[in-house]
Amino acid sequence: MKKIFMILAVSFGFILVGCNVTVDTEETTKQTTTTKDNTSTTEETTTEETMDTTITGPVTISFWHAFGGTKEEILLELVTEFVEEYPQVTVELFSQGDYNGLRDKTIQSIVTGNTPTMLLAYPDHIADYLTGNGVVSLDSYINNSEIGFTQEEMDDFVPAYLQENRQFDGATYGLPFNKSTEVLIYNKTYFDTNGITVPQTWDEVKTISEQIHTDTNKWGFAYDSSANLFITLTRQWGGQYTGANGELLFNNPQTIEMLDYYYDQHEAGLFTIPAEWEQNYASEPFKNQEVYMTVGSTAGIKYNVPANGAFEIGVAPIPQKDLDNKAVIQQGTNISIMSNATDQEKLAAWLLTKHLTSKESTISWAEQTGYLPVRISALEDADYQDFLNNPSDEEKYVALAEKAAFEQVSYMFYDPAFTGSSNARNEVEMVVGNVLFGGITPETALEDAIWNLEG
Repeated sequence: MKKIFMILAVSFGFILVGCNVTVDTEETTKQTTTTKDNTSTTEETTTEETMDTTITGPVTISFWHAFGGTKEEILLELVTEFVEEYPQVTVELFSQGDYNGLRDKTIQSIVTGNTPTMLLAYPDHIADYLTGNGVVSLDSYINNSEIGFTQEEMDDFVPAYLQENRQFDGATYGLPFNKSTEVLIYNKTYFDTNGITVPQTWDEVKTISEQIHTDTNKWGFAYDSSANLFITLTRQWGGQYTGANGELLFNNPQTIEMLDYYYDQHEAGLFTIPAEWEQNYASEPFKNQEVYMTVGSTAGIKYNVPANGAFEIGVAPIPQKDLDNKAVIQQGTNISIMSNATDQEKLAAWLLTKHLTSKESTISWAEQTGYLPVRISALEDADYQDFLNNPSDEEKYVALAEKAAFEQVSYMFYDPAFTGSSNARNEVEMVVGNVLFGGITPETALEDAIWNLEG
């Protein structure tokens, strides 16, 4: 049935109403799909015999995420497709603003017992949630003969995306949804005008930045995420970040050398981070031609496109310290189901998870957002390949970002997730800022970070 939506303006946001899908934005952005079920919340061991496999009545589930704007609208479209197939289900979508907010509110909800039914989570966030038994293993759903996946369907997931969800006790605590990596974004108009070749190494970025600084008195390069800068470049320089059992390994000579290198380029007016402009991301300075190269997420590519075609942008794999030892981060969140939900709510959440991770959904999501397909069949799909190779003007930069991402697949990495690993990420992010702007040496900044995490 075709849905007709009404947008009702209210003092705190908006409500999108239509058939079985509602959306409203309060203190956190809410979107819904279902009608409330009063099923008991008694816990029991889930087996093939006891598991609910059929939606038996109206049921409402809540889904927490961190999207806004266009991405939230695209997610709503995918959820609407699901509700059309399962009209007894209402899905409430709540945007928590950003991933740190999503993590913090989820931890609080586990403590109070008022969790969502399902959410998007990084592996290090899942590790934190597991300390409170907040998320459930999906294996009983995956392996169920009625509602699960066949082995062929499981093998269709990009293997590394599954592996990062099985790094705790071997159980599967999430399935991949919005996966991305980082790419180099550069001012192609400036590069072409000046006959500049796209850099492959950081030394080449340095040389180009020197030319940019001489020509324009502007910055040559800015790294969007200070945490990713630290983690990725530590690996590129041959250092270690953390261990599988939670060891903090980043206070090492290679990391110190890397931080010294970046600091030297910052002092020369060549490399910086968004804090230089009191920004969270480098996209605005890049569009304003305050900087001519940046490394950022494939999913953020559209934010780097200047208005009115002020200049053309190019996209390429990120620079490396050594072309024989490449590294680029694998990132993005996964769908997890919370333990504090009824069996019917968990079933509805599982069915929605299946829909969102289907070949059709992951292609639609990828083509519109810059996130990467999570299924091999989607990557090989003829229509998706046509999107990559023959994009429309509107799709061009998303396609370029995803093609650059696929050039890096063989050397993508993810770090072990453990309780407190998200805190480690926060600390190393501050290390970069302290070194560049705080007058603190790399040695002292690293020692302080270790002390903060272990103290």
